[in-house]
Amino acid sequence: MIETDIIIIGAGASALLLLQELHSINYRGSVTVLERQIVPNDDRIWSFWCNQQLPDYLLDNIDYQWPSWRFSSPLGWREMRDTQRPYCSIRAQTLRTITHEITYEVSSFSIVYGCEVNRIDQEQGQPLVISSKGKWLVNRQILGTVNRA
Repeated sequence: MIETDIIIIGAGASALLLLQELHSINYRGSVTVLERQIVPNDDRIWSFWCNQQLPDYLLDNIDYQWPSWRFSSPLGWREMRDTQRPYCSIRAQTLRTITHEITYEVSSFSIVYGCEVNRIDQEQGQPLVISSKGKWLVNRQILGTVNRA
């Protein structure tokens, strides 16, 4: 049985950013990210409007940035421009690389690939128990970042 303070289900952008944020605030507990895929899926790119209030781990790792962009619809297109808040993107591979560096640095943080969650159990007042391929993980908090749609 593996004991950890926080389990995060899914290793997408939300989970990786959460792990980075926990690191940036010097979280001292243990965190385990469970990812169903055996090999990281690097075919994604996450985009957002950038400003200087974003954490350094994002600002320092932006892969692409556009001061203008276009929206289109059947009615036509419109160009947007914002030099103060450009549209930015970060590749999945970039985000994963900087997050893996954290797991090497902080021994209590880990990402487990090839770990599909089969069952989550909790008895009143007891820690959560997560079953995955014959392994049991026990923790006090669980965070699901997986879109089941």
